[in-house]
Amino acid sequence: MSNPRSAIVELDGVARRFPGPPEVVAVRNARVRLQAGEYVALTGPSGSGKSTLVNIVALLDRPTSGRYLLNGADTMGMPERQRALVRGRQIGVVFQSFHLMAWRTALENVAVAGMYAGTRRQLRMRMAAAMLDRVGLGQRAGSLTATMSGGERQRVAIARALATQPSLLLCDEPTGNLDSAATEVVLDLLAQLNREGVTILVITHDRQVAARAGRQLAIVDGVVDGLVDGAVDGAVDGLVDGAVAPAAGDAG
Repeated sequence: MSNPRSAIVELDGVARRFPGPPEVVAVRNARVRLQAGEYVALTGPSGSGKSTLVNIVALLDRPTSGRYLLNGADTMGMPERQRALVRGRQIGVVFQSFHLMAWRTALENVAVAGMYAGTRRQLRMRMAAAMLDRVGLGQRAGSLTATMSGGERQRVAIARALATQPSLLLCDEPTGNLDSAATEVVLDLLAQLNREGVTILVITHDRQVAARAGRQLAIVDGVVDGLVDGAVDGAVDGLVDGAVAPAAGDAG
């Protein structure tokens, strides 16, 4: 039975090679489909191609071959300026190291996202305040992020990623710098956001973090494999063809 939800991300035969010598094949003919409203975890060891695949999905890097559709639009032929605009409006990224301006308030940090999306100042400040409320930090909007705990800073980073109402929330090791208590708070928040309809892709090496997702993908030596845990009908095809022998020094 087909799933009526629309596809957010479609990778069709995507590969990424870095010239040598020796040539490094970081991602090998990946075939991935991520549908609206899904919560998917991508796991893999260091050097597996995980970071390369993330950069491709985030429109920070271009595949060497294959096709990448984002909300049905082919991104392969887009000029860099258009890719940056699409990324600013359609993809929210949460990093392990937060990447916040320490001596700016939480509100100012979240409002930055609207600048890249071309949103007027008054509107982006309102949106920033609303997103801080959404992640439970409305009362901390005027606080400097330097005075916040790691868990609070990560929630500010999530609010910033959500500020432009992107179709995809991409979280790269979002709990890597957090203690166990803060990790649970962030994971509970991601689960709540997903229940509210936010589409989430989490990149992690932590199996406990991955287990919170509705579906898991694994990448090893650049090969993507779809696992069956919580799988949605027809949602993802892991790589099944065109595999290349592993290259020495495979990129992560």
